[in-house]
Amino acid sequence: MAFRYQLRRIYYTEQDDRIRQNLLLFRQSFDTDLDAVFNIHYNLCQNTNLKILRCSGDSSWYSSLSVRDMRQFTDANHLISDIVYIQDTGELILACRNYVYKSRDDYYIMLEGSPLKIPVGMYGHENRNPMVYVKNHETSALLLFPSTKSTR
Repeated sequence: MAFRYQLRRIYYTEQDDRIRQNLLLFRQSFDTDLDAVFNIHYNLCQNTNLKILRCSGDSSWYSSLSVRDMRQFTDANHLISDIVYIQDTGELILACRNYVYKSRDDYYIMLEGSPLKIPVGMYGHENRNPMVYVKNHETSALLLFPSTKSTR
């Protein structure tokens, strides 16, 4: 009995150590990937086409250039499947992969043929960069709302 107890204790201790090491490696990898995502956010904030789009009366040309730039960022990072840009007024919505639309005061993204409500306006203003898991009956997504550092 004592041998069996000792063997079980050694096995579980070794298994716990292995799990901790795997979680630590995952965390380090995920932190590195998130740093790359925030670099993309910074680059999009400094993107000339998006800056001109905000001030331009003719949005079609700069919209297409901005979507092209956003698509290049999604191609460069495996964590990002889509980037959505919604202008402050809500009149202009850009997405580089999936269709995004506004119905009443809510925003939806079409994932796998099913609309998924995006909780725009609830996140991104507290300088916290929250990640939010949203789902409905058919699909789900993990959304990152980078801080905009303003109430707009």
